[in-house]
Amino acid sequence: MDGIDGVQIAVGGSALAIIGGIVGKYIQARFGRTEITPNPIMVQRQPDLVDKPDCEVRMSKIEKRIEHLETVTDKKLGDIHEKVNACATGVSAIQGFIEALKMKGPR
Repeated sequence: MDGIDGVQIAVGGSALAIIGGIVGKYIQARFGRTEITPNPIMVQRQPDLVDKPDCEVRMSKIEKRIEHLETVTDKKLGDIHEKVNACATGVSAIQGFIEALKMKGPR
């Protein structure tokens, strides 16, 4: 071998840097101190929490309201469909009348 070239120096330097980083992390983990700071969030018991029976009563009321709203909505939609169907029948009659006039032609 003639000597050391730049690639060998770069590879050797990179290897030493990696080994040094690993040793540094080991020393930091082994001898480093962990400081526990106070929690900035206040934690305290809340007296007005909902218990299971109260939650079930509330859910029952909500479900009844939803059923009532669905019933009312279904009735209103049925009324709208009846009105639309009546309009559609009238439009069909008018369209038929116009088609009949077109077939007769001008007088």
